[in-house]
Amino acid sequence: MKATRIAGKLLTRVLVLLAGAFGPMAFAATVVEYVNTADFPTAPGGHYFYSADVGEQALVDSGAVGRFERTGLVFYTGGDTAVCRFYGSVSPGPNSHFFTANADECAGLRSLQVVPTPADRQQWNYEGLGFNVVPQASNGSCPAGAIQVHRAYNNGFSRGVDSNHRYSTSRDALDALVSSAGWVHEGVVFCTQLPAGQAPLISEALSCGTLASAGGLVSGNQTQPLQRHTLDLAKFPDAQCNDGTAAVIYFRPYSGVANRDKWVLQLQGGGGCGMGDACAARWCSVDDNFGMTQMTANVAPPKNINGLGILARAPEVNEAVSNPHGHYNHVFLRYCSSDGWAGTRRDASFIAAHPHSLQPVNMRAHFLGSKILDAALATLRQEGVAPLQYGYGTPTALPDLDDAQEVLLAGASAGGGGVTSNLDRVREALRATNTRCTAQSCPLVLRGLVDSHFSPSLLDLDLSRSSSCQQFGACTAEALLSYQKTLGQGLLHQPRLDQSCLEQLSPLGTDWKCFDDTYVLRNHLTTPFFLRMGLTDSLLSRNQIEAQLGLPGQPPFTLETWAQKVRADLLALANIRQTAVERAAMGTVPGVYGPVCSKHETLRSNEDTYGVKVRVSGVDWTMFQVWGQWTANQTPASIVSSSMTDAVCPGDGIAF
Repeated sequence: MKATRIAGKLLTRVLVLLAGAFGPMAFAATVVEYVNTADFPTAPGGHYFYSADVGEQALVDSGAVGRFERTGLVFYTGGDTAVCRFYGSVSPGPNSHFFTANADECAGLRSLQVVPTPADRQQWNYEGLGFNVVPQASNGSCPAGAIQVHRAYNNGFSRGVDSNHRYSTSRDALDALVSSAGWVHEGVVFCTQLPAGQAPLISEALSCGTLASAGGLVSGNQTQPLQRHTLDLAKFPDAQCNDGTAAVIYFRPYSGVANRDKWVLQLQGGGGCGMGDACAARWCSVDDNFGMTQMTANVAPPKNINGLGILARAPEVNEAVSNPHGHYNHVFLRYCSSDGWAGTRRDASFIAAHPHSLQPVNMRAHFLGSKILDAALATLRQEGVAPLQYGYGTPTALPDLDDAQEVLLAGASAGGGGVTSNLDRVREALRATNTRCTAQSCPLVLRGLVDSHFSPSLLDLDLSRSSSCQQFGACTAEALLSYQKTLGQGLLHQPRLDQSCLEQLSPLGTDWKCFDDTYVLRNHLTTPFFLRMGLTDSLLSRNQIEAQLGLPGQPPFTLETWAQKVRADLLALANIRQTAVERAAMGTVPGVYGPVCSKHETLRSNEDTYGVKVRVSGVDWTMFQVWGQWTANQTPASIVSSSMTDAVCPGDGIAF
């Protein structure tokens, strides 16, 4: 196992001590996969290690042998075939572990071993039997109840780096390494028995995983980018993506002492799936511009991402554009749960049609977006974990979120849904532990920023012509939202929605309304929030226009009539303290920015964050200029386009 060469030696010695103290290795139910985060710069695609021993797992989880983190992927012990475990020479290498269930391969490597290991010899050193597995048939197939384990090789010998192999029940996970990091798929090497009654994960059941054509992240090239941190599954076991991989955040500390306790937390968007068939299609990017990119951490940039949009910082963005949060602590939470950051459900099993063959496939997935957010907040609050260490420029520890004086929780699209579902809950959680708050007062300022997540509420619309009415008889908002609650995402995700909405409406039997985020924003969100919504949002408008939705007594929406409805709803927020269900608890009228622009999800774009302008009485207003008016309790705190010619929309080509 390669953390450093010294750490590799340390681990080998500790394992000998463990074996001597406890006798034969005690097997856990699972073989845990670890990745060495210190190796990303020198090991393209990562450096992986596997352990089935509970004592060894505890040692690795403690950090005593280097910077190893659980990826979240596991396979299971059991069967009558033993797996040989080898460790390469620390120096001159290969400083890595190798596992094989092939008796001939095991015997061949053992026959080449010189004992004791010469200091100048590269060789694999036999450590013993690691665990037992199920053998595959000659054609690579597995017996009933077992699934294939594939092996990939990093081509280390020819590339001048330590050889390393990755073992995975997900062919798609290995294919991502083959396509992006130069690894080689070596085939099926053994089978793993699933626990009785457990369906394979979506990544194990499907091998058609496809990267998304939209919403992906790329590695950064800024001098001070946002640095990757994988959430610790040993401490936060629910911080898992759809496929069980550990969720990822990216962070950058503040600049300037005045900004030490000021934060921006941005939830990434990326659609979602509320039914089994839709989730399978999403994994394989069939009839969807999203894909497995939004369902796994396997394809997350391994080191960093650029700070863009609301996370832009000079010199990457000119100070003249005036990002009011440019020098705050920046945290970007990568989206991989397909549940709008609301899910709380592990191991949701379902039968879905294979996206290509249409044959029924049994599978499971995790929908834990709300729990991922919890784990990220606990990490930033240093709850049982060390401060995150930033390694670009002068090494800096990220401050404690519990010391915060100002926090912005922002999100676009599905990220905006995450803000809607979680903002009030996050406010209460952060106030409860904030060092500035007392029983008498709490100076912590928390605000929300919601982008591209304010379609016309279904409660206002005629659904009699809609696809939901034609396909399964959901011809009213109540029928459709009740269906989503009982048979759609309410069942699949077990979402944690805005609590006050549920408390107000559950006794009345109308809590199905809480599944309509526009309704929640207009009636139940009591934490101050700012709403940015393009009047011709390309994705949201298309969804409702293609569904044949419209206002009662009127034809189905066109882009023009849809934009008119969105504009009216944005302007109506000025009266929220008179119209909302929870108006008595709303101390601040929302800020609003509604350009007649079509770009969906704008908060990670410099062009769309700073280049969009709405002209009012000869004055051009950007979003953050209106934001500044709103936070200062000045006017105008609401700017909405009134014509097709009063806004500058970079890259737009809208025509009615």
